[in-house]
Amino acid sequence: MKSSKVGKTAYGSAAVRTLEMYYPKAERLFEDPYAVKLLPSMLRLSMNIMKIPKFRDRIVRMREKQFPGFMGSLLCRTVYIDDVLKESIKGGVKTVVNLGAGLDTRPLRIPEAERIRFFEVDEPGIQEEKKKTLLKINGVLPPNVTFIPMDFNTQSLEDELEAAGFSKEIQTLYIWEGVTQYISPEAIETTLKLMGTTPKGSKVVFTYVLQSFLDDPSSVPTLAKMMDMINKQGVKWYSGFHPEKLSEELTKYNLSLLEDMDGQDHLERYIKPACRDLLVFDIEHCVLAEVM
Repeated sequence: MKSSKVGKTAYGSAAVRTLEMYYPKAERLFEDPYAVKLLPSMLRLSMNIMKIPKFRDRIVRMREKQFPGFMGSLLCRTVYIDDVLKESIKGGVKTVVNLGAGLDTRPLRIPEAERIRFFEVDEPGIQEEKKKTLLKINGVLPPNVTFIPMDFNTQSLEDELEAAGFSKEIQTLYIWEGVTQYISPEAIETTLKLMGTTPKGSKVVFTYVLQSFLDDPSSVPTLAKMMDMINKQGVKWYSGFHPEKLSEELTKYNLSLLEDMDGQDHLERYIKPACRDLLVFDIEHCVLAEVM
């Protein structure tokens, strides 16, 4: 696969999900047998060494020392959104809109999702490569997934969804994972407005970065290096939220805050029960909200 600057983050997330499959089954937070198949060939080959426990553990310790909480955050947001999706399907949701879907594999790996219609929205480059790889893997694209290529900063999400056959009259779950920091505040506002117009009981699950960290990365010295690396790659983080203002902010868009999971919440719910020695970012939260 070729990658854009933003697409590199999708490959990084898929690599972490691949690594999770190399842990003993009892320790895994989720199952994703498809992630490794979506990796570029060289990255896929390099991941083979991670199947050897002593090398895997050494490399994970090194990464944790370099960027404390990076892996734990990616793993926890994955399993959290998995849980939200499963509960939403039980609750009657029939449509999922995945914004910035990247190399997400939920329509393939979560059995309950097979009967749900998915709309995957992402920038054209990474989406086209994903479709090509899925065709190689299965011979066909998932029949319940509609792919929508678009740029969140320049195109109208509402127009693109409508053209693809999405109905705002159907109860929907919106997944917005690892995206909000990369787009403008104006694009976030437009997207939240759209979400708030879907039927009562529709839900939104999204991740966000603390605005206080974006304003002053040096406030978290262990992660300031990470921001420098991100900037050098030409990828910029534009937008964040203030947790103490989030509930009031969402209300403006007809959304009611149900849960705002920080790093400690994720540690208690997922990492400790699995007896995993991982930290979780304090700078990234997972949010669940409901249309009022």
